Amino acid sequence: MAWGRGDGRGDRRFLGGASFVAALFGAGCAAISEYSVVPTRVCPGELVTVSWKAAGSVTLEGTPPVEAPDLPSEGQTSVKIAASTRLVITAHRLWSSDQREWDVVVMPGAPAKPFGGLATCDEAARTIAVSFSITDQQMSGTGRALRLSNPYDRAVTVRIGEVEQTLSPKASTDAFRQVPAQGNWTIKTPLLAEETCSSGLLAVGSRLAVKLQTSCGD
Repeated sequence: MAWGRGDGRGDRRFLGGASFVAALFGAGCAAISEYSVVPTRVCPGELVTVSWKAAGSVTLEGTPPVEAPDLPSEGQTSVKIAASTRLVITAHRLWSSDQREWDVVVMPGAPAKPFGGLATCDEAARTIAVSFSITDQQMSGTGRALRLSNPYDRAVTVRIGEVEQTLSPKASTDAFRQVPAQGNWTIKTPLLAEETCSSGLLAVGSRLAVKLQTSCGD
């Protein structure tokens, strides 16, 4: 029996099918490599900046709903926030999707949140202290330090910019209500008479923080 060459149509069909499969798998999976929302604490009606980088078509949705334009696979857009919102970005491809979430808190009515950090101790000054900054990545510039609470069984002194206030144990203050929350903060507490640096840091869990409830400035 002789084997003929045929008309080649079967070969073309096979190659065409192989090309389709290769193109399909060559497209890869949907993926989000970058996603951020700033700031994360805002006043009602303010804009946040959403930035992303993804593979696939991209959608942005909010709970509660927000107005968001059609998005390219990479870019930046502004979204108006009316109430505390979860922003969900999704990348889509034919057989896969990838999703990320980011929460934005509207400050009026928002619960108090701790702000602080790892503390250090100065044996000579007999003081435990921490310094940190609240940036525009974290909070709108209109945010005010409505109420601060001292969570410790010891006095702490809080300084924001040029304003300083000492809070008794477990006390709260509204002395910073007109002070922008953005900026440089210092929290410090003296070592008690019987304390060393080691025992003092142990007593505060090696951290100093205050609970901050924020409001919106005029």
